[in-house]
Parts: sequence; structure tokens; C-alpha cells
Amino acid sequence: MRNSFYLALYITAAILSATDGYKYLSDRDYSKAFKILAENSPHQEVIVQEILKRIRPGDSYLEIGPGDGKIARNIAPLFKKATYVEPNALFAAELEGTVYHSTWEEVEIDEEFDLAVCSHVLYHVPTCAWKEFIGKIAERSKMTVVVMECAGSQLNKLLCRYNP
Repeated sequence: MRNSFYLALYITAAILSATDGYKYLSDRDYSKAFKILAENSPHQEVIVQEILKRIRPGDSYLEIGPGDGKIARNIAPLFKKATYVEPNALFAAELEGTVYHSTWEEVEIDEEFDLAVCSHVLYHVPTCAWKEFIGKIAERSKMTVVVMECAGSQLNKLLCRYNP
């Protein structure tokens, strides 16, 4: 598994290098890079397990940047209503619930949520904007889960390389 993960990381790095970073990837290319990583790493399952240990069913769920929806498919059924903010059109088209095809910075949402999840999204946000980004989530949720790769990991270094 470990070798597969690093192979996926290498392939993803090649895709990113060829396109000069995430912000220049087409929706299709980003989707491909994301799927390579997701298929070769158990990280999404671990995230789901850790969240499930800490939550109870509720009325409303928000996920910022749900990507392929793997976390959402496991968490959203515990809530009466699911809302997603996903800038990638291919990923957004696959989600069930209220979907905003937008970035979190650009979307206007006034409702409050029982749970908000933001997993592996901050790499796409300039570090100087993290406080405002997370604050906007926290203002709209009773419980907020923000997931990032371990600061010293190779994946974190790769992803942060493209963060201005």
C-alpha cells in the first residue's frame, strides 16, 4: 500500500508540475489527480472513522470541497439535509443535496449547520487567508472539522508548494 501511495503521489506531482499547480488544472485533470491519490491511500476512510466517533445525527451537514464525495457518502446520511461547496464541476455534478459550484471564499451561505467538514482544502487557500476561511466555517456550524495532512509529510510539502 505504501509504495502504491508514493507512486500515486509521484504521478500526481508530475501532473501538477506539468500544469504549474492546482489553480491551473482543468476540472478533468484535477479530478484525475485526486482519484489517483484517493485510490491508493486509506486516508478518506480514516477521516470518516474519526468523524463518526465524534458526532451524532443532526439536521444539517456542510462539506467544503467534498471532492469525489467519499466522506460525504458516509457522513451525510446521518443528517436530514446536506449542502456542499465544490469548485470542480465534475465532482459537483456527482453530489446529492444542495450543491454550490463555487469556492468557499466566493459562496454566500447564511444558514447554520450542525456539522461542517473541510478536508484537505486549505492547501488551495493562501495561508494568510486561513483565519478568515476557517472563521467563516465556524460562524456557520455548531461543530467544525478541518482536516489537513501532517505538516512534515511529503504530501503536505507537495501540496503547500503550490500555495502562494
